[in-house]
Amino acid sequence: TLAIYLMWKGVSPEGGDFPDGAAVAFPVQGEPVLIMMGSKEAPLHILLWKANKGVKSMKAAGIGLSDPGPSIKISSQAKADGDTWHVVLTRVLGKGTGIAPLYPGIETKVGFAVWYGANDERAGLKAFSVDWIPFAVDA
Repeated sequence: TLAIYLMWKGVSPEGGDFPDGAAVAFPVQGEPVLIMMGSKEAPLHILLWKANKGVKSMKAAGIGLSDPGPSIKISSQAKADGDTWHVVLTRVLGKGTGIAPLYPGIETKVGFAVWYGANDERAGLKAFSVDWIPFAVDA
């Protein structure tokens, strides 16, 4: 199981119109352009966490082309501590149809996004990594 710990400042007050959130994106195949949210030929697999709903699996094949993702064992734990979020997202290692391949020894890439609901951030309005960050699962 892969566990990713995320921490950032920006906890929105309760009762706002838009929940805080975070996403972790991995390429499924090909050389997707992260800022374009992938393409049909080179899609992304995304773990999308929202403060009001937990985590879900998503796939993206371009800007505005996000859909429910492949079935995969995922989970999340989150805690707002003052003005800081602490979020742990987990997913099983391995590969499958529409699932980003993650297992020991593979080198891939990762991208991140964060939504601050109190700033009316939602959908494409967010803070995000513009390009991929190298990522490897150690053996």
